[in-house]
Amino acid sequence: MSLRNRLIFNVKWHRRIGLFCATFVLILSVTGLLLNHTSSLELDRIKVHSSAINALYKLPTATLASFKLEDQWVSHNGIDSLYLDQQPIGECAAPLKGAVKSNGLLTILCENELLLLTTDGELLEQLTPLLGLPANSLALAEQNEHLLIKTTQGVVQADLDRLEFIPTSAEIAWPSSQPPTQELTDFLSQQGPAMDLEQLILDLHSGRLFGSVGVFVMDFVAILLIALSATGFIAWQTSHKMRSKR
Repeated sequence: MSLRNRLIFNVKWHRRIGLFCATFVLILSVTGLLLNHTSSLELDRIKVHSSAINALYKLPTATLASFKLEDQWVSHNGIDSLYLDQQPIGECAAPLKGAVKSNGLLTILCENELLLLTTDGELLEQLTPLLGLPANSLALAEQNEHLLIKTTQGVVQADLDRLEFIPTSAEIAWPSSQPPTQELTDFLSQQGPAMDLEQLILDLHSGRLFGSVGVFVMDFVAILLIALSATGFIAWQTSHKMRSKR
C-alpha cells in the first residue's frame, strides 16, 4: 500500500473511531472532573430521587401512606420512617395500617408494632407481639374512646393500661389511607429510597450503571480510544514520511 493510500486509510478510520467515541469521551471527562471534586461538591450528601434510577439499582418501591387526624397528618414513607406532618417522629416497618387521635394522644399501627405518642410526636410506648399485640394486625380505629384493632382472627379492644387485647363484636368502618396535600406528598416523595449522587456518577463513569452490558461498552470504548491513538500516530508518521520524501 502506498504512503498516500495508507494515510487516507488511517485518517478515515481515525475520524470514524473519533466520532463514535466523542460522546463517551465527554461522559468520561465530565464524570471524572466531578469525581475529582467529590468532597468540595459534597456529592455523597446529595440524593437522587428517580423511579428510573431506583429501577436500575433495584431499590424497593415505596408506597406512601397517610392518615388525617383533625389538623395533623400521620404519614409513612413506605420504607421505615414515620412523620407527623413534615416532622420525623420515629421508625416502624411498612406498611402504615392506621392512626387515630384519642384522649389527646396519637396511636399508630404499623407492621406488628403499635406506637403511642403525644400530639407533638414524642414516643411514649411501643408495643409488639412480644407484649401481647395481636400478630398480623390489619387496621386501627377508635370508637367511643375505645381503641379497636382489626386482626386476622377478628376485632379486639385494646386496653393499653393493662396491656390487654379483648375480643369484641363491635362493627365499625375502618379508616383507610388518604392522599395528603400536594406539599406533603412532594415532601414524602423525597424521603423514599434514593441513590447518592457520588455513587451514581461513579457507576456512570465505569459503565456499571447499566450492569454488565455497560461495563462491556466502556471496555470496548477504552479499546477504541487505544485504536484512536494508534491510527492518529500512524497517520502522523505516514504524513511525516511523505513530507520527507518531498
